[in-house]
Parts: sequence; C-alpha cells; structure tokens
Amino acid sequence: MARMSLSTLSLHTARLRLRPFDDSDANALFLLHSDAHVLRYWDAPPWTERERAERFITACRQLAEAGTGCGWRWTASPTGRSSAGAA
Repeated sequence: MARMSLSTLSLHTARLRLRPFDDSDANALFLLHSDAHVLRYWDAPPWTERERAERFITACRQLAEAGTGCGWRWTASPTGRSSAGAA
C-alpha cells in the first residue's frame, strides 16, 4: 500500500481548524509543554528548552512527509483557543 504525504492535510469546519505545525508555532508549543500544571496527567515531564518544541515540529514534519503520522495544531473557532497534538 502506497503511503500518502500528510504534510499539507488541513481541516476547517465552523468550529474547528486543524493544520500541520509550522515554525511559527514553536513559542506557543513550548509554553504549553513547559507548564507542569498543563502536563500533570501526561507521562512526560515539562519541557525546559524551547529547542524541544523545534525538534517536535521537525519530527512531526518528517512523519507527515513519510506518511507514517502527523502533528496538528488545532484552533477552536470562534473563541480562538488553541492547542496541539500528534498522531
């Protein structure tokens, strides 16, 4: 079975937007993943370096290009709340 590149996959509805990460997401991603309260139920410790966010974005890009996985930034509309995830 041929793999499909997932690097340009986006989804937009009236209440939700999913899109691949880009470099401009690094600051927000680091703020989210460096907050111990936000990560209290995760199985990984908070990030301590912004470069960790850059490496995460790079890894998501590589997975998407290989067609083996992807990472998305989501924004809930119209409130503008956002977060991130990977699959």
